[in-house]
Amino acid sequence: MIREATPSRALPNTNIGYQVWRRHGDLVGAVLATGLHRLPDPATATLTLPSWFRTRLFSARYVLDKSHCVFKGLPPGLSRFYCDIAIPYDLDVDKIIAKRQELALEIASLDPKGWNTDGKIYPITSQRAVMMLFCIREEILEVALRARVQNLQLRIQ
Repeated sequence: MIREATPSRALPNTNIGYQVWRRHGDLVGAVLATGLHRLPDPATATLTLPSWFRTRLFSARYVLDKSHCVFKGLPPGLSRFYCDIAIPYDLDVDKIIAKRQELALEIASLDPKGWNTDGKIYPITSQRAVMMLFCIREEILEVALRARVQNLQLRIQ
C-alpha cells in the first residue's frame, strides 16, 4: 500500500494520480487511526522490538507524507504539531532483539542524539538522516504554504 502511494507512481499518467493521492490520504488516516502518531517518549519508555518498529514505521510514513506535500504543494497530513516525532535509535535489529542488559549497554553507547558511536552504518542509519532532513522540510513547508505572509522575517528566524 505504501509503495502504491508514492508520488513517482502518479507522474506517468494523471488518471493514476488521483488513485495515488487517495491512497496517500488513506495511509495518513490509517496512521492516525492506529495511533502511530502517538509514540512513547524515548527518554522514559523501555525500548522493545515492537516499539522500535513502530517508531520506524511512523518515520517512514512521515517522510512519505512530506514528499507528497512538496510534490503537490499541499499542507502535511502528519504535522509535528499533532504528532510525536521520534527518530529511531541508530541500532541494528540484532541489537534490538538482544537481552535487556545487552540492549541497555548498546543504548548507553549511543551518542546523546541517538547515533551509534562504532562507525557502522545500519539500515536505519539512512532512515534517521532522511527523517531529520524531512523535519526541516516540514518547517520550510510551513513558511512556503502559509496563507498570510505576515511577519515572514520573524518566522524564518
